[in-house]
Amino acid sequence: MSLPTTKRVNSAMLQNCIGETVRFVGEFKSRQHPVATFLASDKGSVTVVMNDTSQYGTKFVEVIGTVNPDRSITEMISTNFGDDFNMETYDAMVRKAQKFPSVF
Repeated sequence: MSLPTTKRVNSAMLQNCIGETVRFVGEFKSRQHPVATFLASDKGSVTVVMNDTSQYGTKFVEVIGTVNPDRSITEMISTNFGDDFNMETYDAMVRKAQKFPSVF
């Protein structure tokens, strides 16, 4: 599957990305199919509408999907990022990527 170019976001950035495809990394907190809840790198809560093949097998997960008007994300694809991921450093990178998009 070919995916469109995506920007990395935290929870606060979702309001400016309605209808866009984004990359989001979060700490998996709970699942009540068809939705999952994540803690974002900026400590906000994000709801992800899972697809039929979602398998969150690690503590940290990257989700590529489309931002809905309610600021949830409809998942296209996800990747497990392991159980040891520095969210503080990742959030700093996300904020820099928004300031300097040509670098990222």
